[in-house]
Amino acid sequence: MRIRPSAVECGAPSQKTMQEQRLRELEDLLQRAREIKLFRLTEDEGNFLRGLHYKSAEELSRDEETRLRALVKLHWRREE
Repeated sequence: MRIRPSAVECGAPSQKTMQEQRLRELEDLLQRAREIKLFRLTEDEGNFLRGLHYKSAEELSRDEETRLRALVKLHWRREE
């Protein structure tokens, strides 16, 4: 007798669906980052964004993803 239902039975998203959603979010972040005016950033932030300019979401490392999320969040807070 099974006590707990599987993740699929509970309606949990599949690993593939979660990965696709994460990639869509990263593509959106990359697009937003490309809209940031470089003159409003520190030299280090600007260099980081320049390095990401031609990368796709699939090519980002976890460190780059984390830094990108923080940078975009910080920038849009400054804009408000």
